[in-house]
Amino acid sequence: MAVAGGGRSLEQTPTWAVATFCFGFVLISIINEYINHLVGKWFKKKQKRALYEAIEKIKSVGQSLISDICIPESVANTWHPCNKEREEELNKVATTDQEETESEHRHGGSFRRVLAAASSTDKCAAKAGMDSVKPFCVVVMVLVLGLTVIPMAVMCDVDSTERCEFPALYNFGDSNSDTGGKSAAMTDVSPQNGETFFGHPSGRFSDGRLIIDFIAENLKLQYLSAYLDSIGANFRQGANFATGGSSIRPPGYSPFHLAIQISQFVQFKSRTMALYHKFTPNRKTPPFRSVLPRPRDFSRALYTLDIGQNDLAYGLKHSNEEQVRAIIPDILDQFSQAVQQLYKEGARFFWIHNTGPIGCLPNRVLYFQPKPSDLDQNGCMKSHNEVAQEFNKQLKDRIMSQLRVQLPQAAFTYVDVYAVKYALISNAKNQGFVDPMNICCGSCAKGAVVNGTVCDHPSMHISWDGTHYSEAANFWVASHILKGSFSDPPLPIHKACHHPTNI
Repeated sequence: MAVAGGGRSLEQTPTWAVATFCFGFVLISIINEYINHLVGKWFKKKQKRALYEAIEKIKSVGQSLISDICIPESVANTWHPCNKEREEELNKVATTDQEETESEHRHGGSFRRVLAAASSTDKCAAKAGMDSVKPFCVVVMVLVLGLTVIPMAVMCDVDSTERCEFPALYNFGDSNSDTGGKSAAMTDVSPQNGETFFGHPSGRFSDGRLIIDFIAENLKLQYLSAYLDSIGANFRQGANFATGGSSIRPPGYSPFHLAIQISQFVQFKSRTMALYHKFTPNRKTPPFRSVLPRPRDFSRALYTLDIGQNDLAYGLKHSNEEQVRAIIPDILDQFSQAVQQLYKEGARFFWIHNTGPIGCLPNRVLYFQPKPSDLDQNGCMKSHNEVAQEFNKQLKDRIMSQLRVQLPQAAFTYVDVYAVKYALISNAKNQGFVDPMNICCGSCAKGAVVNGTVCDHPSMHISWDGTHYSEAANFWVASHILKGSFSDPPLPIHKACHHPTNI
């Protein structure tokens, strides 16, 4: 920037002045991007796609104007290291002779800093002078663009994997996640169940909490009430349709197979939608609304499925391994139909567990009495675990290859519960547990035995009743799967609303 008369040239502009300008320019750019980010985030949350795209275009146009910004001459002339009077005095003393000026610079006679070149001539007035300014301009532009674009990229990445605020949780499954369905519909569970955490039978097949309970805690939601439980139920933040003994396809140990659970959900949603907007005769809000989910929450909720173990267990009890392997595709066809039905009802976020190592359940080992050669190093039945692994392989393929393609708006998270449970069993002693084949409550799986005995330290046992895990084991498993390291995509549960293509 050339200036006339006694003005200041670019090369004589003080370093602190340029540094201040650069800092201010970068700061303004970052603040601007942050504000745009917040506005864009709000537009995305409110699903205002057109406005979101508009603000993105504004940001692109705004960035193209950076190269047109320059320091006004009137402002630059005020950025002097000395006050105005002292500056004028020095200018009177200084001569116009170039050699004398250069000598003055060499001996420190000038109070002004030279940014570029040894000579004090106004290089900006000459075409060649721009060669000295260009490197400086390039550095400034790279710095500004870098500090603008990089934060934008980081913000976009953070935004794409931000925490999902699930307002409700809907679960479908068997006794591994039943929070009172079977006890409400059929018979009471063992009175020893629930003693560790709840202090009384809670309808759960464990001494305390289940994995589904720890999922609810992680999402900051209340424990799920069983859909079949009519006393004291609260469905404000979801419902549990899981029932002990349930399978994906009939026949099985329970009449409440997966298709029935889906039908129950459809009816539950329909009645909720109808009742939620009903008023009392005096136009007051009915009291039952506080225990019903809000209609808009059905499409924003997380849908968890933990089912399939009983399909394999029932099949292995009544047929051989090869026959069970042969029916896996049919089991998964019915599973896919259930997921598609939920999708039609507005479900978009799915958290799906595979089945655990059923060959490691103590009751199954006791029932089948396998030969030592049929057991692995942990005492688990190898053939039954291999069937479970085949089921899990096909389940994952079904989710990855079909469901994600057929239901593009859904976000599926496949959770390898098998790997976590087997890791716990393999390292039981190192994790503070006793032999994984030891059962804490031997009578708990034999009906409501009032005088049944329980081990002294349930927290040291993996198996609670020979089929289900203790609260301590459930907590160990949950703490690992909720982090996302055993999931596909590898995201923690509180980010399960993100589509894999957007991660």
